Amino acid sequence: MIKVIIAFCFIALTTGAFAKGGGHHSSYKGAYKAPKSYSYSTGSSSSHERVNGYVKNNGTYVSPYKRTTKDSTQYNNFSTKGNYNPYTHKNGTKKATH
Repeated sequence: MIKVIIAFCFIALTTGAFAKGGGHHSSYKGAYKAPKSYSYSTGSSSSHERVNGYVKNNGTYVSPYKRTTKDSTQYNNFSTKGNYNPYTHKNGTKKATH
Protein backbone atom coordinates (compact mmCIF):
# COMPACT_ATOMS: atom_id res chain seq x y z
CA MET A 1 0.00 0.00 0.00
CA ILE A 2 2.83 2.41 0.84
CA LYS A 3 4.41 1.72 -2.57
CA VAL A 4 1.15 2.73 -4.26
CA ILE A 5 1.03 6.01 -2.32
CA ILE A 6 4.67 6.78 -3.12
CA ALA A 7 4.11 5.95 -6.80
CA PHE A 8 1.02 8.19 -6.92
CA CYS A 9 2.89 11.09 -5.33
CA PHE A 10 5.80 10.65 -7.73
CA ILE A 11 3.52 10.64 -10.78
CA ALA A 12 1.51 13.61 -9.54
CA LEU A 13 4.60 15.70 -8.92
CA THR A 14 6.38 14.85 -12.17
CA THR A 15 3.42 15.34 -14.53
CA GLY A 16 2.85 18.97 -13.64
CA ALA A 17 -0.70 18.29 -12.49
CA PHE A 18 -0.26 20.70 -9.62
CA ALA A 19 1.86 23.28 -11.46
CA LYS A 20 0.67 26.86 -11.78
CA GLY A 21 0.66 28.70 -15.06
CA GLY A 22 -2.37 27.87 -17.14
CA GLY A 23 -2.49 24.09 -17.12
CA HIS A 24 0.61 23.24 -19.11
CA HIS A 25 3.86 21.76 -17.86
CA SER A 26 6.25 24.47 -16.75
CA SER A 27 9.17 23.06 -18.76
CA TYR A 28 7.18 23.14 -22.03
CA LYS A 29 9.01 25.32 -24.56
CA GLY A 30 6.38 25.34 -27.35
CA ALA A 31 4.47 28.29 -28.76
CA TYR A 32 1.36 27.86 -26.61
CA LYS A 33 0.90 30.34 -23.80
CA ALA A 34 -2.00 30.27 -21.39
CA PRO A 35 -4.51 33.06 -21.90
CA LYS A 36 -4.39 35.89 -19.41
CA SER A 37 -7.26 37.82 -17.90
CA TYR A 38 -7.38 41.40 -19.14
CA SER A 39 -10.77 42.45 -17.84
CA TYR A 40 -9.53 45.47 -15.83
CA SER A 41 -5.97 46.02 -17.01
CA THR A 42 -6.27 47.01 -20.67
CA GLY A 43 -6.54 50.74 -20.00
CA SER A 44 -9.17 50.85 -22.72
CA SER A 45 -12.93 50.99 -22.66
CA SER A 46 -14.62 48.13 -20.82
CA SER A 47 -17.20 47.94 -23.62
CA HIS A 48 -16.08 46.13 -26.76
CA GLU A 49 -17.95 45.42 -29.98
CA ARG A 50 -17.44 43.07 -32.92
CA VAL A 51 -17.09 44.58 -36.38
CA ASN A 52 -18.14 42.33 -39.27
CA GLY A 53 -15.82 41.83 -42.23
CA TYR A 54 -16.36 44.14 -45.17
CA VAL A 55 -14.95 45.16 -48.58
CA LYS A 56 -13.39 48.62 -49.01
CA ASN A 57 -14.06 50.80 -52.08
CA ASN A 58 -10.70 49.73 -53.54
CA GLY A 59 -11.68 46.04 -53.31
CA THR A 60 -9.61 45.18 -50.20
CA TYR A 61 -11.33 42.78 -47.81
CA VAL A 62 -11.11 43.69 -44.11
CA SER A 63 -11.46 40.71 -41.75
CA PRO A 64 -13.82 40.86 -38.76
CA TYR A 65 -12.29 42.40 -35.64
CA LYS A 66 -13.14 43.75 -32.19
CA ARG A 67 -12.87 47.36 -31.10
CA THR A 68 -13.81 49.55 -28.17
CA THR A 69 -17.30 51.01 -28.38
CA LYS A 70 -17.33 54.47 -29.96
CA ASP A 71 -17.42 57.43 -27.57
CA SER A 72 -16.15 61.01 -27.40
CA THR A 73 -12.52 60.24 -26.49
CA GLN A 74 -9.54 58.40 -27.99
CA TYR A 75 -7.86 57.83 -24.64
CA ASN A 76 -9.62 54.51 -24.07
CA ASN A 77 -9.07 52.99 -27.55
CA PHE A 78 -6.94 49.87 -28.03
CA SER A 79 -4.64 51.70 -30.47
CA THR A 80 -3.89 54.61 -28.13
CA LYS A 81 -0.43 54.66 -26.56
CA GLY A 82 -0.48 53.25 -23.04
CA ASN A 83 -3.37 50.85 -23.73
CA TYR A 84 -3.27 47.14 -24.50
CA ASN A 85 -5.36 45.17 -27.02
CA PRO A 86 -6.20 41.78 -25.46
CA TYR A 87 -7.34 40.39 -28.84
CA THR A 88 -4.17 41.11 -30.83
CA HIS A 89 -1.82 41.07 -27.80
CA LYS A 90 -0.28 44.38 -28.88
CA ASN A 91 0.28 47.69 -27.11
CA GLY A 92 -1.23 50.87 -28.53
CA THR A 93 1.11 53.15 -30.47
CA LYS A 94 -1.03 56.14 -31.51
CA LYS A 95 -1.14 59.47 -29.63
CA ALA A 96 -4.65 60.59 -28.66
CA THR A 97 -5.64 63.82 -30.39
CA HIS A 98 -8.91 64.44 -28.52
